[in-house]
Amino acid sequence: MRSLAFDNSLEVGFMPTPPLWLAVFTNRVSEHLHALDMLAPIGCHYHQEQDCWEVTVFCSSTEIVGGELDGQLTYSRFSVDVQAVIAEFDSVEGIEWQNEPAGKDDDLGAHLGIVGISNHHRIWLRILSKPPKGLRSGRVAHLQSQEFIELW
Repeated sequence: MRSLAFDNSLEVGFMPTPPLWLAVFTNRVSEHLHALDMLAPIGCHYHQEQDCWEVTVFCSSTEIVGGELDGQLTYSRFSVDVQAVIAEFDSVEGIEWQNEPAGKDDDLGAHLGIVGISNHHRIWLRILSKPPKGLRSGRVAHLQSQEFIELW
């Protein structure tokens, strides 16, 4: 089982414990993200809006430290077993793919969206191709020591 960093607030670094059913659901969803290279830490933002849980799963960026690429961000390459993710729901109302940000204020960008019911909860799941804009890196790659350090 992968370890996910959960966040339901706008406060940087605040990672509360999600409801157990949500942690189980998102951990199961994360198992269907398959690395094409070394996968960075996986994060999950969640928020309940009326009768629907908005759940966003993403791989963090990796910041390069040292050398001529110092400060540059890289992103994990991965595929999603969409059929397996759909199977995590008891029922599915809709599935959509957004290939680009919908506008200047769209921090989520390209993502797969699935709306459905799991464990008696209505969920709008989004799996992002890149982490949300403005989110700090979850991992650094130190070029000099040739090591990765996970930050969250």
